[in-house]
Amino acid sequence: MLYDQAVAIVMCDLGDKPEQRAAQSALKSTLMTAHRIERDLKADLEVLKDSMMRFWRDRKIDPELTPHEQKSIKQDNQALKIQRRDWLRQVYVPSLQQIGLSMNKIKALIKESRGLFYLKDDGIFLADHTKLAEIYVGNAAFEEKSDATNGAIRPIYQKKGILRIRIDKREATEYIKDDFGRMTRRYAYVEKNYDVFKLILEAVDGLSGKNVGVLGVQEKLHGNAFRIGPGTLKKWDLGDKKVGTNLDFRQLAHINQEEGSTVQRAHPLSSTSKHLHGNEGYRFGRHDGVKLKIDLAKIPIGKRTRDPASMGVTDQALLNLYSWDAQYGNPDFQTIGVATKNKTGTVDTNADVMKAHSDNSTGKNRELMLLRFPRDAIVQVLCHDETAINEVKMMMQDAHLGHVAVLHEAHAALHNSELYE
Repeated sequence: MLYDQAVAIVMCDLGDKPEQRAAQSALKSTLMTAHRIERDLKADLEVLKDSMMRFWRDRKIDPELTPHEQKSIKQDNQALKIQRRDWLRQVYVPSLQQIGLSMNKIKALIKESRGLFYLKDDGIFLADHTKLAEIYVGNAAFEEKSDATNGAIRPIYQKKGILRIRIDKREATEYIKDDFGRMTRRYAYVEKNYDVFKLILEAVDGLSGKNVGVLGVQEKLHGNAFRIGPGTLKKWDLGDKKVGTNLDFRQLAHINQEEGSTVQRAHPLSSTSKHLHGNEGYRFGRHDGVKLKIDLAKIPIGKRTRDPASMGVTDQALLNLYSWDAQYGNPDFQTIGVATKNKTGTVDTNADVMKAHSDNSTGKNRELMLLRFPRDAIVQVLCHDETAINEVKMMMQDAHLGHVAVLHEAHAALHNSELYE
């Protein structure tokens, strides 16, 4: 849940109490109706987002137009980009953060019962003090599944009680814990260009971020995603740290989020299968690319190789960056911002502003960070180009993943102008 802690409601066994059981049934119906309304609100918001981003898409620049006409369209496109960015940041994310059956909304529902029910401590009671339901909050709202299968490495959890079943599905949503112990949906999704997808399949030990190990102009990471290069030290306020030393976990997560399009230290994933947009409103992926479904239960748990006290270097990392627990939970583990520096070396944007910007962006796409991408965690491949399916199936077989479903699904973009160039 983006804006508040997870909540689970477990109905009490009332035995042979017909009047109380009737009231309990009415309570359950009320809660499930509210749950369904919240789901419908979220679905409607996603439809609105797709429509707005498509309506404000860039105009095509015809090379046969005069330079003046082309300049005018470029200016229009810049204004459209600002409209998309501001709507996503100021309307979409705040609206998304208000959706979900939180404790505050449950309290409001109970208040509307006009004394029929009341809340006390960890339960919902009838006016005659019969306890009708238990309420669990945070990690206590989840229970470990005992029948986890299919090569799971991390324990699998599901919500307790009546809210575990999704309205649009018959099965319960499954969860795992990230490396800071935060509940995260078991399955994640990511768009990949075809050439990057090939690299993932070729990397037997897992693919690192695209700039790890690359001796680029900006950074020299030397195979270490945590390494501080000269470009990083110049841009970010890292205190007394020097070139060649390491970022800690949370610094890495923030800087990777802010610089991911230029220096990618880790892979961004999403906890939702819905169509995603970048901060400027462009859709991720390509018409000839693929969309991967990843089973996070198959992601190895990171082993700290140094600086464990400061959450430093590890051979693996999976972090949830968008949930309430990630952004507002335990202060020792919640997301942070890193202040930026100007050309003179003084701070120009403080850490709190940077955290708010990053949290808004990761909340928009329900974002996770994965340090190393193991190919064995792929459980489905959606080819946007139907003609590529047979080739992809052969590639999967060569990577010993012939059992993974390879299907066709056209990219959500109807126009090339909806995509990043």
